[in-house]
Amino acid sequence: MIFGTVFLSAALLAAGIPSGFAKTLKTRATISVTVGGEAGPLVFDPEWVDASAGDVVTFDLLSASHSVTQSTFDQPCVFMEGGADSGIRPNPESVAGQEVFEFTVTDSEPQWFFCAQVGHCLQGMVFAINPGSEETFNQFKDIAMGVAAPTSAESTESMSSAPTESATVSMSATATVSMSAAPTESVTVSMSATANVSMSATPTESAVSFTGAASIDNVPRGALAGLVGAAGLALALF
Repeated sequence: MIFGTVFLSAALLAAGIPSGFAKTLKTRATISVTVGGEAGPLVFDPEWVDASAGDVVTFDLLSASHSVTQSTFDQPCVFMEGGADSGIRPNPESVAGQEVFEFTVTDSEPQWFFCAQVGHCLQGMVFAINPGSEETFNQFKDIAMGVAAPTSAESTESMSSAPTESATVSMSATATVSMSAAPTESVTVSMSATANVSMSATPTESAVSFTGAASIDNVPRGALAGLVGAAGLALALF
């Protein structure tokens, strides 16, 4: 291999091509990933890889029908506008090499992907390039499965002083599910929202109330008179 690289460099120099070009050719890699197959029908194998600019990730789509569709960290199961997408690739006989999709890595930034076949992403069929760590990838996977809330689903309201009258703070969370076809089985969408209220003083009117399931932290006891909570409301008082 060393002899071959030296020989290639010499040949490129003789042709007037910089020797650094030979190094670039040498360091570019092809990374193979199976989609479905022996590792499981709803699994990218491996689930994440580290890659450098210029590397090519080759996806071999097996087991019935899958896709390789680019998304974002906060919305794992939603196609990222302008991103890569193989489209659904049927391969019912699971023939290796029949349905291949290639993705060329252009930088070292994290890239997030999922299978857009109905219900697959919600069962954790996701993939990443350069996620940073296994812990970060697992968080991405948990968001896809509804186990964790995305980092962008946070709403913060601040008050410079305690209100003299009742105050209303509104927040909302939206779950978006993208399906390429009508589901043949039921699809379950899970999501959660947390409202955190912090007060340095007790308001003159005790008017802290919630509708729906929520959790509340760090609220003075005097502010809880008239609290209306749905079943499952968790109170953490100091």
